[in-house]
Amino acid sequence: MLLRLPLLHSKKSTVQDKLLEDEKFFKVCAKVMVSRGLSIVNGRKVSFAWNIKVRNTTFSLEIGQFDPSFIKLPIVTLKCLPPDFPGTLTHVNPDRTICYMDKSLVFLDPYKPDAALDYILNAIEVTLDKIVDDKAITNDFVREFDAYWIAHDNCYLLSKEKKVKAKFFEREEAFDKDTSKEWLIFDENDEARNNKWLNKRGFIENIREVPVITVRFTDMPKLPASEVVGSWPPKNWQVFFNWLSNYHSTLSNELMRKLCEGSVNSLQQLILFSVPNIEGKHSSWFAVRVKFTKKIQDLARRYVASRKPGRKNKKVTPNTVRTMFKRDLTTNFYRLCVQDASTDFILNRNLPKKIIKSKRIAIIGCGTIGATTANLLVKIGAGHGNTGRLSLFDKDKLKAANIGRHLLCEEYLGEYKSQATKHFLQSKYSWNINITANNIDISSVNDFYKLLMMHDIIIDATGEQQFSSFISHNYRKALQSQMNVSCSILYGWVDANGLAVRALLDDGKYGCYRCMLHNENGALKERFPLKGKGMKWPHHAQKHFACGESFTPYTEGVSYSAAGFLQAMTIDYFAETPSPRFRHQGFHKSIPATKSQNIAPLKGCPCCG
Repeated sequence: MLLRLPLLHSKKSTVQDKLLEDEKFFKVCAKVMVSRGLSIVNGRKVSFAWNIKVRNTTFSLEIGQFDPSFIKLPIVTLKCLPPDFPGTLTHVNPDRTICYMDKSLVFLDPYKPDAALDYILNAIEVTLDKIVDDKAITNDFVREFDAYWIAHDNCYLLSKEKKVKAKFFEREEAFDKDTSKEWLIFDENDEARNNKWLNKRGFIENIREVPVITVRFTDMPKLPASEVVGSWPPKNWQVFFNWLSNYHSTLSNELMRKLCEGSVNSLQQLILFSVPNIEGKHSSWFAVRVKFTKKIQDLARRYVASRKPGRKNKKVTPNTVRTMFKRDLTTNFYRLCVQDASTDFILNRNLPKKIIKSKRIAIIGCGTIGATTANLLVKIGAGHGNTGRLSLFDKDKLKAANIGRHLLCEEYLGEYKSQATKHFLQSKYSWNINITANNIDISSVNDFYKLLMMHDIIIDATGEQQFSSFISHNYRKALQSQMNVSCSILYGWVDANGLAVRALLDDGKYGCYRCMLHNENGALKERFPLKGKGMKWPHHAQKHFACGESFTPYTEGVSYSAAGFLQAMTIDYFAETPSPRFRHQGFHKSIPATKSQNIAPLKGCPCCG
């Protein structure tokens, strides 16, 4: 008996198909390139020469390394510098490759390679035009200052307080266990965060600490095109301070005064500069680390002494000091790349306003939804600020069966989920988070009312219908009483045995949690059905029953969807844009489409009617 096996492409056949596809693409390449005046340099490597004239300047380019998927852009190399051009050019890397396109801002369609290649060639032309346009060079420098500030060392800015210090230390890298060195600018009074940061960065030993001087640009750094391409970045203190004096004289005067005051006690200084963006907000930083000679220190001491009232010694004029600072009286000069790692920046970078900071948030239930929600809220500022607090409530302990979809792992087995979640979050992040953990039930009305008066929002992540009904009933009672309630309730749960997630905000203005159910022929039914007419849920979407251990199998991603709803609705609530207060998402064809909306109260609702 002959067995009929399915036909499979052999490895050889697959390779041949790939070669045919590539050959077809490169024919398109050649056609487009030649039509634009390029010539084939190397048919084997598929590269093209392009002599292109832009504003009376001829550039000689080579374009190669084409990728049919356009995941990687073709490499464009400047074969030689045009006559009378400096060695450094904007948009040209040290290896003379040209940075001509931000791939993240455009989609190049691999099914239309001719159009994609045309787009690339146009982008190259636009970039070359910028290289020869003095105004464009200056504007590029202003907008992309960081790109031209080629740093010697990395530095992380942990604090923006007025009095900070800088630490240079050796660290062990996370994966290959090599060692490297980096700078940290920190607030000496925030010892807890500093230690956490150093521990997470693999601190080995301290090399040195130096004082920090902070100055702020009032507008974006300026530099003429000729200097951008000729003398930037500054290679020593003299070039740097002369630039500052020429184009930002007020700032250089402020720096000169601060350096005199600081150099009295230390020859080494780290100077931190804050740079505003086009909108005028201070959004980026850079720094220099210098070590002055004793001549500067002697001058600084005389200058500071001469400015004290009642002193009769000879005045040291600002011009004298400025002249000295314009000389290269340093033994070290290093440029630093500064990354903002301050708590405010990390927590608010992805939000338009600090809307979560200083809010009092309670989460009841630290299971898979509650713990994940706590993690998501901490990342946007929960537990931060003068009055900010995140209160966690759960009386259960973590079991091995929970690990498959819980935020917590093996090290927390047997621990109360609320306390373990608190420990996990405070250990994971370096900033200070005000979290309280409570391994108790909120089972009495008095306990609930205390919670209500102490928080701005209560998130019910238990997914227990009985408990949620208890909260809903007593919340509406509190609203109808003489109690001064300014708190709202946010419910989030997994429904349809893992095939849907839902969330509901109750701020007393629309329907309550009980309004999600309606009476149909004497039986309580879902107001918004979870099963389409004639549809069945798949076999895997069923509860597994056992005494005290019943559970519904679904993946962690479902819990993340519910937690994502809760994070988004918390943001919307504090941003005073809470609509729609009811939100729904289905994950299977059997789940009917349900519009997210503000649900109207049901007539005769026993809770809010």
